[in-house]
Amino acid sequence: MNIYNSTKVLPYVYMCKEKNSPYFYIGYRYANYDPSTKDFGKKYFTSNNYVRENFDNFEHTIIAEFFTKEDSYAYESQLIQELNSEYLINSQRYKKCKPYQKVIVDNSPKICALPGCDKEFTNWRVQCCCRSHQQKFSGMRAHNKFTVLV
Repeated sequence: MNIYNSTKVLPYVYMCKEKNSPYFYIGYRYANYDPSTKDFGKKYFTSNNYVRENFDNFEHTIIAEFFTKEDSYAYESQLIQELNSEYLINSQRYKKCKPYQKVIVDNSPKICALPGCDKEFTNWRVQCCCRSHQQKFSGMRAHNKFTVLV
């Protein structure tokens, strides 16, 4: 629902509220080439994947327009901080992060990947026994001097 039709191309802050739930999303846009009322919902459909894919299930409101993108970003950030709620879709992206996974380390002895060097080493992060061999190996691989079977 737009109260007025915008006539200038300015950065803007908007809010999308899901129609059948209390969830809402706050965002801003500054890379528009049309006024906000002609841009939002016609050319731009938010940067949030969930809101974009379900755009028709949301009510859209342009909250404010600004002269600079820094001001619009600052206002969006302040609004998100003030309206911090369990229903704010912006803050839910942090809850969906993958939990910490332990890295499996293979400390078994390996043989240097540089042709002609048969030294054994146990550093699981590299393919060669020393730094100079690693550099030579990388150069040879970059210039396709040989094929690596891993």
